[in-house]
Amino acid sequence: MIGSIVSYGLFQDDLALWAYGNSQSRNGELLKDFLSVLGGLFILSGLYISYIRARDFEKSVRNQDEQIKNQTTEIKLNREALINDQFKNAVQHLGSDKEPIVLGGIAELHTLAKNNENLSELICDILCSFIRSAAEQSIDIENINYTLVTKVIDTVFHSPIFNGFQKNIQNCNLSGLELKECHVENISFKDCILFKTVDSVSFTECNFENSIIQRGTYSFVQFHNSSLDGIACMLSSFYQVEFGGAEDSNFLNCKFSFCKFKGYISRSWLLFCYFENCDFHPDYSSSYSFVEKINFSGSQFFQVVFNYRKMELCQFEICDFENVIFEKYIGRSSFRGSIKSAKRFTYFNENKILSRINKVTNLDGIEFKDFSHSGLDKAQFDIENARILARNFNDLIEFYGFGLKKIKDTMLTMK
Repeated sequence: MIGSIVSYGLFQDDLALWAYGNSQSRNGELLKDFLSVLGGLFILSGLYISYIRARDFEKSVRNQDEQIKNQTTEIKLNREALINDQFKNAVQHLGSDKEPIVLGGIAELHTLAKNNENLSELICDILCSFIRSAAEQSIDIENINYTLVTKVIDTVFHSPIFNGFQKNIQNCNLSGLELKECHVENISFKDCILFKTVDSVSFTECNFENSIIQRGTYSFVQFHNSSLDGIACMLSSFYQVEFGGAEDSNFLNCKFSFCKFKGYISRSWLLFCYFENCDFHPDYSSSYSFVEKINFSGSQFFQVVFNYRKMELCQFEICDFENVIFEKYIGRSSFRGSIKSAKRFTYFNENKILSRINKVTNLDGIEFKDFSHSGLDKAQFDIENARILARNFNDLIEFYGFGLKKIKDTMLTMK
C-alpha cells in the first residue's frame, strides 16, 4: 500500500495524461480514482485483519472448550471414583460386627441413594438383603439384632427414595419389631413371621403369602391389593383393620373388632374367633364375591354383616350369633350346634365343644335378608362332629407349631 502511494507521487502526471488525456481536470480525476482504490485497499486490509483475528479467537475458544471438557471429564471421573469409594466403604461398614459401624454404613448408603439416583435401586436391594440376613428365621430370636433391623426397615419403609422399587424381605422373623405410622408398598413379606405390633399402617401391593402372626396387635391397618393367601394367625387382635383377599388362610383364636373384609375369603379356617361390629362386604365386580368353604366353627359374632353375593359350603358349627345379618344368599352350609348368645370374647375351645354336643341349634340371632337361604344344616352337633372339629384344630396347631393348647385326646375318644 505504501508502494502504491509512492508510485502515485512519482508518476502522477504521466498516469493522469495516459488516463484522461489533455483534460485540465485530469490530475483531480486521477486523485479521486486513486483515493477510491486506496480506500478499497484499506477496507480489504481491515477485513483480512478481522478474519485473522476471528480465526485466532475461534481457535482460542476451541482450545478453551477442549480444556473445559477435559476438566469436566476429569472432575466426573474423580467424582465417580469418590462415589465408588464411598459405596465400597459403606457396604464394608454394613458387614461389620460392630453395631455403631453398621449404623454408620446404613446412613452412608441412604445418603448415597439420596444423592445418586442411579444407585437407589441397588442400595434398596442391598438394604433388603441385610434384613434377610440379619433376621433370617433360622437364627434364634435372641441372636437377632433388632436394633439394626429396625433401623434398616425404617430407612427402607419411610424414605421416599425407595418408593416404586420392588422389595424382598422374605423368610424373615420380624416378630420382635413394631411398625407404626407409615405407608408400605411393593414389599414381599412371603414366608415371614410378621410384626407383633402394627399401628396406623397402610400396606399397598404387598405380598403376605404363607406368613405367620403370633399374638399380634394390629390397629388402624389397611391392606390394599395385598395378598393374604396362606397366612396363618393365632391369638391376635385386630382393631379397625381393612382386609384384602385371603385364600387358604388360617386364623385361630383371634379377635376382630370394627374390621372390614373388602376382599374375598375362600377355603379358609377361622376357628374360635371373635367378630364384633365387622362387615364382610367384598367388591361385587370381583368373581370372589362368590365364596365357598369358609370354616368359622366355634366363633362368636356380634353386630356382623355378611354381604357376599353368594356363600356356599361354609361351616358355622357351634357359633354364637347376636344381631348378625346375611344380606345375600347362603346355601349348603352347616350351622350345627350354633345358638343365639350375648357372651363376649372368651377362649374356651374344649369346653365349648363339649357343651354343644347334642344341643338344639338356635339361629334366632341371625337375620336373613334380600335373597334367600337354602340347604342349611341345623341338626344337632354330635360327637362325630366334635371329633372332626377338634382334630382339625389340633392339626393346624401342630402344623404351624403354634403355642396353643391342644384339645385333649381323651375328648376325641368319647362315645
